[in-house]
This record gives sequence, structure tokens and C-alpha cells, in this order.
Amino acid sequence: MIIVKWKILFKSLLLGSLTAFLLIISFVPKSALAAPSSTKTDHNATGSYQFLSTAQGRGGVEASMVGPGATASGQSYYQAYTYWKGTLELTVIDPDTGAYHAYLSPASSEQGARSMEVGPDKNMYIGTLPNAHLLKFNIHTSQLMDLGSVPVDPITGVRQSYIWQITTSPHNNRVYGCTYPSADLISYNPMDANPKMINLGSMDPSGQEQYLRTCIADPNPANPYIYIGLGSITSQMLVYNTDTNQVIARVSTSTPGFGWVYLGTDGNLHGWQADGTNIQYYQLINGTIIPGAYVHISLMNTFADGRTITVGTTSMTITSPDGSTKTYPYLYAGQPLTIFRMGLGPDQKIYGGTVLPYDLVSFDPASPATGVTMLGEVGGGEPYSMLAANNRLYIAGYGSPTMGIYDPTQAFNTKTNSFTTFTPQGMSTSLRPQALIAAPNGHLYAGAIASYGELTGSLISWNTQDNSDIVQYYPVQNQGVSSLVAVGQSCKDVVSGSCLIGGTTIYGGGGTTPKASSAVLFSWDTTKNVVAHQYTIPNVSAVNTITDLVTNPANGYVYGIACASSGTYAFVFNPATGKFINGGTLLPFSGAIYNSATLYNGKIWGLTSQGVFSIDPLHLSKATLRKSPVPVTAGFVLRGNTMYFASNSNLWSYQLP
Repeated sequence: MIIVKWKILFKSLLLGSLTAFLLIISFVPKSALAAPSSTKTDHNATGSYQFLSTAQGRGGVEASMVGPGATASGQSYYQAYTYWKGTLELTVIDPDTGAYHAYLSPASSEQGARSMEVGPDKNMYIGTLPNAHLLKFNIHTSQLMDLGSVPVDPITGVRQSYIWQITTSPHNNRVYGCTYPSADLISYNPMDANPKMINLGSMDPSGQEQYLRTCIADPNPANPYIYIGLGSITSQMLVYNTDTNQVIARVSTSTPGFGWVYLGTDGNLHGWQADGTNIQYYQLINGTIIPGAYVHISLMNTFADGRTITVGTTSMTITSPDGSTKTYPYLYAGQPLTIFRMGLGPDQKIYGGTVLPYDLVSFDPASPATGVTMLGEVGGGEPYSMLAANNRLYIAGYGSPTMGIYDPTQAFNTKTNSFTTFTPQGMSTSLRPQALIAAPNGHLYAGAIASYGELTGSLISWNTQDNSDIVQYYPVQNQGVSSLVAVGQSCKDVVSGSCLIGGTTIYGGGGTTPKASSAVLFSWDTTKNVVAHQYTIPNVSAVNTITDLVTNPANGYVYGIACASSGTYAFVFNPATGKFINGGTLLPFSGAIYNSATLYNGKIWGLTSQGVFSIDPLHLSKATLRKSPVPVTAGFVLRGNTMYFASNSNLWSYQLP
């Protein structure tokens, strides 16, 4: 077991970049994406479903830049908005007048973009996800066109999902792109009579890497080089020669991570990679990778005449080199935003967070006509767990910040104490903390799935009394912590009387392949901070994930769900004896929404992607699924006898009988 301890470096910060903004709630959704026009209720003998409201606002911007445009100054500012479960939208801004236009992706399957670039024909090219299309925006006709999806990997036949970055080589006037999940390099020559995309194959000879995240062409027309960063099992940077179609240089580390290449503010190309806690910086020049110093990344928001653009919530600002500014309204409405996770606040309101951007939302059951309120943007990732404690709402998420504390008695503002955000020094921002519980010792405990390239997830102890420190433990090697529950009695061989039961998953961070054969239960001594025992579900083989752990105060037993390729199973465990009362009973449903179950009125109630389920704790075979009229994508809140969940951007409720 490995232990890492940090003093919290508290920072109350407003995350984002030039394209960060709060969400707009006045948008009327497009018909293809709109929520039901009236309340929809599906009645049956045991309860009812009801549509409540929709989360709406601007998506996240992960690709933006100044490029050529049909404007007085000959340039425009381009932003690609990502909408999970929706459709990518491109906005084009005229810096001379403040006019802007939005263009919906012609490939409706494409939800977002991580990259854009000026092509050799002076048009704009955009790489998309989740089906790796290449889009072209013709600056003369103002048309956004779909050039098709990336060809499959030439060796494995694997279809690509992301185009992570695009670059144009002045050496041969071709557009290059780097992809996931085969770490492929692609090329496209728009100057050809019949241009087509070519997949040049994987840049990782081992075949274990999936992410080709960054690529940038040498700016010297005489040089045929593309500099590339990849990972996540190992951090690598390499140089690809477009004349010979060969990798001519490579540097790598033995630790998980990513190599990064980029254009610096000095106009030169740079890179960096991390080996553990050590970061090495490089300069990329003439086909070589040589040690160098850190240089800031160019933000790509500067026009040819030196003006810069900043896009805010309701306005945009153009700043001239002499410091003078012009401000124009920017009222781009956006689309419905996907709700990623939900929790019950100390004020009994329903809270949730959207995905990319991570925007905090709320719904007041006492005023349902108000609908979902968009409180404001927290960061660029998404929340994975929420818990009310100490009259606050505690949130653990993916991305920066990893931790958040909201005081609902104050107006939401990440610049004040109403919403405190921080990432503990040394903590990875790519953890996925799916579990968050309160323990009798006054601490919160989070269970996380590992970071990119890693398999071992952490158990995080969070002292909320003074928020003085956070401690991270790694209880089960090569497994993440997917579920947690505090028990009200002693666990076997835990004499302190304070323990947790945790469930694991064999899945690790992005780019990894599981090594463990089966997920396990473990008991955790909160006084000694050690694993007391590990347990394997006896009647279920090859369990990949354990979730939905709940306790029954009447008998002290822990109930949970084990997911395997053979099905979904309920089990009962006695932590005092370390014995299973039931080693696994097959359930008549699958697709359990993680940690979305509770004990209510003598039954276990929870969510699957198909609807609401109930299980009789005394007879696990007596399980019932009440199918939802819409897919369940996120949960969960139980307030009184009403369960709240999300179906993509829509908030729904189910009234328990």
C-alpha cells in the first residue's frame, strides 16, 4: 500500500481561458434537441415518471483561434463548441464589427472538436469527436462542410474516434492530424484535384499507446518534420519525416503520462514530458528534440494587426496594442447541456453538474416551474460525486479543480467563499472520483478510478473540520475504488470500531488494459489507515466492477451490485464476520448507474440505464425493474419518496410507491 499526503493549497479560482463563460439560461432549444414540450408522465401500478426541465447553455470550447475571414481586416475568430449528446457548433466572429454567426456541424454525429487549423488553401479545418471527422469551413462561401471520417488504422482496422490536433506543413502544403485510439497520424492535401484523407498508421511501434494528442509541423518550408506528443502508458515525443514517412527521433519515459508539443509565445516550437514528478522541457528544431527551458503556450487569439480578442459571458472585447478596447455584445445562445452527476444539497434542492463545461445547476422541487437554474461555470471537466455535509455541498470531479465546496446560502461565485475550488498539490486532475461518503470520524472519503495510463486508483481522506489536509491511499494494487460505504459496527479485525467497506473496479485510466482478474471488496481501518481484508464475491467470476454499496442499519449488512460479462448480480456481506450472506444472485437488468442506490421503506432502490429498480433485501431474487420512458444517463437523488435522475440534458423524477 502506498500513501501520499498533501497540505491543501487552497485556491478560490475562476477556471477557463479566453473562451470561458457562464451559461445562458434563456435559450430556446432547437427542435431536434428540445425537451418534451409538456410534462410527460408514465403511470404504472408502482410509481410514475415525470419530465421536469432541461439544462441549457453554452458548450465547452476546446478549439479556438484567429484565422482568415471574409472581413474588412481579412481575419475572423473561430470557436468550436462541444455538446455531449448534441452536435458541434462553430461560431465565427468579425473583430471589426462584433458580428458573429453560428454553424451547426453538417455531420450530426459529431459532438465536439479538440482542434482547428488554417489549411494551405486558407480555409479552416476542424477535427472532431466522437467519430473523427474532418470538417472544412470555406471562408469565401461561409459554408461548413464534412470531408468524411478518418480511414481506419491500416494495420488493425480500428476505427478512430478523436482527431486531437491538426497542423499544416508548409513543406508539402498538407494538413496532418493525430488521432485516438490507435495513435495514428493522418494527412489530407486540399490542393489535390481529388483530395482524400490518408491514414499513415500508428506512431507507437509497441502498439500499446492509444493517444496521439499533439502534433505540430515545422514552420520552416525546407523541413519535412512533424513533431508529435503521445501517451498514456509512457510519455513520448517524436519527430516524423513526411518525405520518408519515417520516425527519425523519439524520447520517452518509463512512467505514465503524455508528451506535449506546442507553439510558444516566442514563435518557436517546444515540448515537455513528465517522468514522475520531474518535468523535462525541450526545444523542437530542425528535426531534433533538445533540452530547453519552459516557454508559455501561444494562445492563438491575436490578430495580424496586434489586436487581441476575449470572449465573455455576454460580450466580447477587442484590445488594441495601445491598450484601447472595444466591446461588442455576444449573445450566442448554445444548446442543451448534458447533466453528468447529481446530488441533494443541504438546502434540500437538487444539484447537478454538466460535462464540458462543468457548470453547477440546481432545481428546487418547491418551485418546479422555475426549472433547472444554471448557477455558473466551475471548470472544464465534470463532477463525479456530490455529498451534503456541514451545511455545504461537497463535490469531487475530473479536471481542474478536483474539489469544490458550495455554500447554498450565498449566490454562486467561484471568486468568493460561496464556492471554494481547489486541487490539492500533487493530486492528478484526471482521477475520476465516483464515490464520496461521510464517515463517523468526521472525514469524507472519496474513491477514485486511476489517472490516464495508470491502473491503481486511490482512496482519498478529506478532513472537512478545518480542510487542513487531504490524504490519498492506494488500497488495492491495479484496481480503482468504485464504491464506498461506512458501516455502523466493527469490521472483522478492526478493533477501533470505525471502518469502511470499499468496492473496486479492474478498469484503470485511459489507455490502460486491466491486469486484475476480478474486482474485490475490501475493509478499511480508518484509524490505522490500512486494508484489513480483501474479499472476492464467491458466486460470481470475473467481476469487473462493484458498485451501489449500501448498509442496512437493522442488521449491519452491506448490500451491493457486482457487474460481470455474465450479468449483473446482487450480494450481501456481513462486515463483522467477513462472510457473505449471499454470494451473488443474478438480477433481471444491467447497466447500473454507478453509486445510485439506497435503502428506502424496506427495499433497495436504484437506477439502471433502463429505469428504476427495487430489490427485496431478504430475497434478492425478488427484483423489479420499472422501465423509464427515456434512457437514464445520470443519477441520483432521493428526496422524500421522489428519485431524481437525468436523461442526457433533461431532468426527470420517479415517485416511489
